[in-house]
Amino acid sequence: MLGPLLPSQARAQASTQPWPKYHRIVSLKPNLTEILFALGVGDALVGVTTFCDEPPEARKIDKVADYIQPDLEKIVMKRPDLIVTSQENSSKREIFFLKDRGYKVLTLEAEDFGELRKTLSVLGEELGRAERARELIQTLDTELSALKEKVRRLFPEESARPTALFVVGHQPIVVAGGGNIFDEAAPYLGLRNVAGKNRFQYPTYSLEMVMAANPDFILDFSMGSEAQRQEVLKGWARYPALKAVKNGKIFFIDMGKMRVTPRLPRELAKLFEMIHNPVLVPSPPPK
Repeated sequence: MLGPLLPSQARAQASTQPWPKYHRIVSLKPNLTEILFALGVGDALVGVTTFCDEPPEARKIDKVADYIQPDLEKIVMKRPDLIVTSQENSSKREIFFLKDRGYKVLTLEAEDFGELRKTLSVLGEELGRAERARELIQTLDTELSALKEKVRRLFPEESARPTALFVVGHQPIVVAGGGNIFDEAAPYLGLRNVAGKNRFQYPTYSLEMVMAANPDFILDFSMGSEAQRQEVLKGWARYPALKAVKNGKIFFIDMGKMRVTPRLPRELAKLFEMIHNPVLVPSPPPK
């Protein structure tokens, strides 16, 4: 049996109260959880997914979903007055169930920087945190501009930037094509995505396609264990003709560092320093 439903009177009252407008929020997406904390409403979260690990405080919150499937019974037992989710990872049947029973559900997207700005604005207005949202957006843009300038100083000509293959899976090899956060992030990393013109967001690549692309860097976000990473390295070592293999430019990176949240520009800055020798990055001229 599912637990008690949210009383309509409580919902009506919550909609008219000043901040805090919501006291029991459920988040069904890791980056939305981070955004809620960044907006200063983390204390109101009563349910998150098993993948919500940032900030560390999120790990202590009860889990009511995995990345794809919400647990309706657990959600209802939390008596949420707001549920935030996305189209990407929400089961339509479960979300329809919740909406049909009067729960307020906000479906938001944050898969690129443009959507992140919009989601910050929407949540900021809804949660009474509009000023904080504007601050986060301003900081986001400032940090991205600083990173773009750092890339420009290192590579004045875009054509001089090294090429990279963003790997997100193995057996078969799956890479980041165009229209995703990896492709959008590549210029901020001082890189050109060799698969960026592919019309699929995450196409499958054959070994022949990798060899033909011959990237300067291979950035592997496949999230394997250390043992699996060593096996992947052994596999690549069989192809010394690849520039990334020959020059030791294969990097394994936690997928979580590419989560589209306000901290992403800072993660990109760290990746930039890891990928490019920092001593080669000229300092800005003194003011």
